[in-house]
Amino acid sequence: TLSGELQNINGQPWVRLSEGTRKEYSILTAEAWALVHGASVGLGDLLRRVYSEVENLEELLWRLGGDYAAERVRPVAAALQQAEVRDGSELLAVAGTSESREELHARVFQEALDMRLHVPESLVDSLKMAVEDSRLAFSGYPGSPPQTKVRILFTAPHSIPLVREGHPPHQPEAHTAWLARAFANIVGGAFLTWSQAEERRALEYNRRMGDPDPTNCDPNFTHVDALRESPWTRNLQEVRHLYGYGVPCLHVDLHGCKDPNSSGGSHLVVGLRAMEFAGRHGVEVLRECLHLTF
Repeated sequence: TLSGELQNINGQPWVRLSEGTRKEYSILTAEAWALVHGASVGLGDLLRRVYSEVENLEELLWRLGGDYAAERVRPVAAALQQAEVRDGSELLAVAGTSESREELHARVFQEALDMRLHVPESLVDSLKMAVEDSRLAFSGYPGSPPQTKVRILFTAPHSIPLVREGHPPHQPEAHTAWLARAFANIVGGAFLTWSQAEERRALEYNRRMGDPDPTNCDPNFTHVDALRESPWTRNLQEVRHLYGYGVPCLHVDLHGCKDPNSSGGSHLVVGLRAMEFAGRHGVEVLRECLHLTF
């Protein structure tokens, strides 16, 4: 990765390398330059701009397409911009239903067609899924499922400000995502949380706008008809598939609670009602083990 100042010299883009880059690559001269595009010498792209987060759709396309996809990435990114879709939130905002995704694809397809570029029918669906998954952190110890030591998944869906349709926003439950990742590390299980980068972005958005990003909805407040569209549901199903259907595993969903005081509150609440509703075997055994431990 190079850093520096982009300048146009005789109609060609060059990067004047920063002092840090010159030191990193042991360049001893007081100035050094790098050519961005090699058209003048019969080559294509030599350098591209790197964005720190994949909320930028061009960066996401680069990562999906690889560093040798310049002929496809830039025109597709330009077509998306012409369709007034520039970042992840704008994409999710206009691609919430199958009908809206078809409409967006038609707009992007026409823009790309004007550039003599073909875009696959799955482009919008794939980008939507990629943006959603980029906001989540999913892994395990020593490896992702099924390579964990135990079949236990820790989740923390409320570590960022979230939208609840028809209700006030849900405020972050502090430290829950950190605890989910820490517990998974301790026992050798898996975790599914909002990514740390998304936590920073979502908190900054909430601070700046006074409300959560409308494309971040509470996973625990999803209508049953929308479960198929939920990235959390999709990833939970993926974990179930990786561990194997019919193979026993445990899902621990972490939430915050009020500190104990004169009006109530607890240090710890363990709810097993979901297991009871699902008719899972061993609920009473687990309850007894928890009583013995706590």
